[in-house]
Amino acid sequence: MSGRAAHRLPGALLAAFALAALVELVSVAVDARTGQLLAKPLLMPLLAAYVAARGGPRLLVAALLLGWGGDVFLLSSADGAFLAGMGCFAAGHLCYLVLFGRRRTHAGPGPVRRIFAGPGRPARHLAALSDSSKYIQYENDPPPCDAPHQTPRADPRRSAGQGLALGYGLALVVALALLWSGLPAELRVPVAVYSLLLAAMACRASALGPLAGAGGALFLLSDTLIATGVAEAPQPPAAGLWIMLTYIAAQALLTAGILRSRPRTHD
Repeated sequence: MSGRAAHRLPGALLAAFALAALVELVSVAVDARTGQLLAKPLLMPLLAAYVAARGGPRLLVAALLLGWGGDVFLLSSADGAFLAGMGCFAAGHLCYLVLFGRRRTHAGPGPVRRIFAGPGRPARHLAALSDSSKYIQYENDPPPCDAPHQTPRADPRRSAGQGLALGYGLALVVALALLWSGLPAELRVPVAVYSLLLAAMACRASALGPLAGAGGALFLLSDTLIATGVAEAPQPPAAGLWIMLTYIAAQALLTAGILRSRPRTHD
């Protein structure tokens, strides 16, 4: 493949994914079963191929292909297809969780840049990086923020993360409590385990930034709508369309957020 063709390939794959998503959504809206059978199995392979063409992490490709397996199983009404599909998605969420632990929103400046970026003597910054001079204070400098006589400031990002985890945990408990009696007995434990894994993925995704965070939240919303149908609970009008719209957006946003992040370790 020529360099020009390789450069154009990711854009072509992304356009094909967008077209397949449009066909799928229109087919769901008008209840065209043939269109759904043709378009839905193409969605995640096209998105996975786009990631691979971009040189993205292999775990992301694996998560998307596991989502493809879940999509295909959920197209079937055969016995055990729902559990098999849920198992595929659960494995995909595990891939996402491992991947989130290996990546960060952006890379901070390296040590050399930190040393020479700010005003003042380079030795001052070198001293700040040295454990042996942790509490050295230069003339006219404010006291170090971690000096013994000062109370450390709380990390707002950690507080926000704890609040988000609490919110997702509460949403999980409420949803399971409301749907539990309507779920078939053989699905209750698998749905509870899957829901815990899904909520953990959605919560952890927010650490990569707003794109991945929104993707995780939409994935949770999409699967909650599916669960209401399984439990024969009230659903919004055009529930099938909302399920697919939120699912496609979730996978696309998770992909975009992960590709924008930087690896801590090899993916």
